[in-house]
Amino acid sequence: MKTENEFEYVLKLAIDKSNLDALVHLIIDNAELNYSGEDLRITNTETTLQFIKYLYPNTYLNKLRELQKED
Repeated sequence: MKTENEFEYVLKLAIDKSNLDALVHLIIDNAELNYSGEDLRITNTETTLQFIKYLYPNTYLNKLRELQKED
C-alpha cells in the first residue's frame, strides 16, 4: 500500500504544479505595463479571481468573508 500512497502524493503534486502553472499563465496573459512602464500590473483581475475561486474555493470564501466583516 505504500506504493499507492506514494503514487497519490506524486499525482497531487503534479496537479498542484499544473494549477500553479495555469495561474501564472493566466496572470501573465492578463498583464500589461504599469503607468511608469517599469513593471507589470494585472489588467483583468476578475478572471484571475474566478480562477482562484474555482481552484481554492475555501480560501476565496474565507477572504471574502473576512473583507465583508471589515465593511
